[in-house]
Amino acid sequence: MLTKTDVFSFMSIGGTQMLVGSAADPDIKYFADYDLMETAYFKKGSYNYILDLFRSKYKSAYKTEGLWITDFKCGSFRGQPLRWDKDSINLGYIIIEDTPIYFIDCLQMTSRIKLDVIANIDSRLTEFSDIYFIKIADTFISPVLDLTETLKSLYADFLNFKQFNLFKAIKRLYSFFKLKKDPVRLKIIRDLLNSDLGDEYIEISKLQTKLLLNEQLFKRVPVKFKSNIIKLNLKINNKIDILNRLVIDYIKENNLNFHFV
Repeated sequence: MLTKTDVFSFMSIGGTQMLVGSAADPDIKYFADYDLMETAYFKKGSYNYILDLFRSKYKSAYKTEGLWITDFKCGSFRGQPLRWDKDSINLGYIIIEDTPIYFIDCLQMTSRIKLDVIANIDSRLTEFSDIYFIKIADTFISPVLDLTETLKSLYADFLNFKQFNLFKAIKRLYSFFKLKKDPVRLKIIRDLLNSDLGDEYIEISKLQTKLLLNEQLFKRVPVKFKSNIIKLNLKINNKIDILNRLVIDYIKENNLNFHFV
């Protein structure tokens, strides 16, 4: 049986791995998944070695019961992330518009490298994500967090998510104000996130994870996790609609304003 630590170890590429997001915050009662960030340093000329690292992860995950790779992004093409599956990572390139794009070239692009998996932990499907900051050079300088860009990204996520999932949007707003070190607003948002609404959000997240598992093409889904995708989608959308209304009611009842950035 897989454990959380097993999955963290599987996802690591040998760098400094940190747990981030709600799961890393002791003040947040409800969290649905695990978000990791990892900075790893490699000497020049290590591109094929890194490719083999990820090839080995695909092979290992395919053989490991209860572990599925659902997405792996590295590189970009015309502003869109390139997604690698077990066939393309094995080949080492993706064909786009009859042109091969090589993984080792993608490692040299300025783009997000992110691996997403689902693991069966204690008979519960759980999502894990690891964002990799890969540094390839003879000498290294410790990376510095670009606070301005991170705040812009979090607020853009808030504006996007609030159109269809208010609770998820407010989670981004919590991260925004945590970085801005605003204890007053943090407490207001934390109280909402830790209310019974958080429990409803967890139930939706469980359904979304089950849907993702049934949609992935990495490897077969056990019978106990198989579901009708159309019915799952309808159930998720209905639950999100209900949760959105509950969040709006909570905001009105407590005279809160989430447009005060």
